Amino acid sequence: YQRRVHGDLQEDMEALMPICKEHGKECLLYCTQCKRVICPNCMQFHEGHIKLTEKELPKFVKQEAYKLLVEEKAKIMKMRSDELTVEEIVVNNYIKSMTEDIKRSLTNLEEAIISSIQKEARNAIFAQNDKVVPQYVAKNNEISTLLEELKNATTFKDILLKYAQLGKIKSDIDGITAKVPKEEEKMSGGVNCFVGKIKSILGSASVQIAHLITKDERHTIKVSEKMSKHIEAIKKDPKISKLELDNEPMQDDDSIALAKEIKEHKSLAHLDLLANNMGNEGVTALAPALGELKSLTYLDIRSNEIGIEGAIALAPAMKELQSLKILYMGNNNIGNEGAIALAPAMKELKSLTALDIYKIGIESEGMIALAPAIKDLKALTEFVLSVNNIGNEGAIALAPAIRELKLLANFCIDGNNIGNEGAIALASAIKEFKFLNRLAIDHNNIGIEGAIALASAIKECKSLTILYIEDNNIGPEGATALATAIKELKLLVELDIGNNNIRNEGAIALAAAIKELKLLTILAIPYNNIGNEGIMTLAGAIKELKTLTNLFMTNNCIGDEGAIALA
Repeated sequence: YQRRVHGDLQEDMEALMPICKEHGKECLLYCTQCKRVICPNCMQFHEGHIKLTEKELPKFVKQEAYKLLVEEKAKIMKMRSDELTVEEIVVNNYIKSMTEDIKRSLTNLEEAIISSIQKEARNAIFAQNDKVVPQYVAKNNEISTLLEELKNATTFKDILLKYAQLGKIKSDIDGITAKVPKEEEKMSGGVNCFVGKIKSILGSASVQIAHLITKDERHTIKVSEKMSKHIEAIKKDPKISKLELDNEPMQDDDSIALAKEIKEHKSLAHLDLLANNMGNEGVTALAPALGELKSLTYLDIRSNEIGIEGAIALAPAMKELQSLKILYMGNNNIGNEGAIALAPAMKELKSLTALDIYKIGIESEGMIALAPAIKDLKALTEFVLSVNNIGNEGAIALAPAIRELKLLANFCIDGNNIGNEGAIALASAIKEFKFLNRLAIDHNNIGIEGAIALASAIKECKSLTILYIEDNNIGPEGATALATAIKELKLLVELDIGNNNIRNEGAIALAAAIKELKLLTILAIPYNNIGNEGIMTLAGAIKELKTLTNLFMTNNCIGDEGAIALA
């Protein structure tokens, strides 16, 4: 009866039937530690264990499946990343050896020859891992199918069956992993496999290279005029600590030239590369140099068209930046796979106080990967996660992580497609933020239940000065609950509760709250379907707000009486 879920599926299901074999009673709970269903009489043997009801179990199974999916994708990405690492090391070593033999002054090989060498190296290593990767991919597909089937599971037995299937998939994956060669075996095997091919290519290419040297047609780095000036300025200041190159789109080989220069300046502490259009190639060229800047405390790489490949290249460098305090990398498109690659590196940034990952294209899968890393960032005071699509699953995974961020003062999670379940989970963490002064949870869909949970949480955030909760479909009931909490936020200076359909009932409750906010300067309640009764009540409260400078009430049902009251 104590058997784990894994093993033969039919035998496991017999053990998971919801009737306790020991006590003959219906099993209404599932113990996540012991991985078995239990009845009320079994409770005494499971003290301190996490126990789930029938209603809570589907969420748990979903989380377990998503976590496994993230882990397996990370394995695939690591294998591909290892291939490229081996390729880079071997190819660079032999290119260096060849150029020294032919002519010491030759520093760059002609592009077509490098391409052919890299192709041979890549094909040789891919041949090894391509036998394993499809097996991982197949298992990932099985997990995805299981998640879809879980949506249609209606009974406790169906849900347990899916969880048992998940255990079987995990066992299969462990079997595949056991057959993968160890890193040192893969490295030596990969090198021995294609060193001969590289030497062969070098031999046949020597005549062409000699011809290129004779004609002096070597590849030269092309640097823009602007970047040339910056590099000259950097060279003149060997102790430079701050470098701001924001909003200067890089061209040609600007990133290569910059990387070559900054890696020599170990004292660099502040690097601003905002909106430079580096792309994957540029950031890949820059990444190794960044890893050398051990004193770096500020890094801004927002709006640079960085994708998955760029994120993978950044990961090893970021891991070395132990002194980093501010990291802005929003408005790129690293996606779920990029987040999976960056997560282990981000976990090492213990000194980080500000993290901006606004609009980086992550969904629940990416959030589940990042959550354990964020949990370790105890010094974080600013966390911007706006305009991603983490949904309820991502919010539920994030909640326990941010609960550890006791110093958080600025938390932006707007535009993430979070419903009431995600909001309820987040609320349990937000109530712990005693220093919170800005909360942006707008443009989600938290609904009435989410608003009620959030109200209970923000009541504890006495330092709150800015609250954005517009466009959340909270209705009159949600607004009434929030009004009770808002009344306690004596330091509030900005409040946006627009586009929530709070109507007269919600407006009347809100009016009683805002008249207590003696420091309020900005109030926005547009698009709320408020009629004359609500408007007139609000008008009376607004007249008492002596510090109010901006009022937004457009697109409500304001009649003549309401307009007169507001005048």
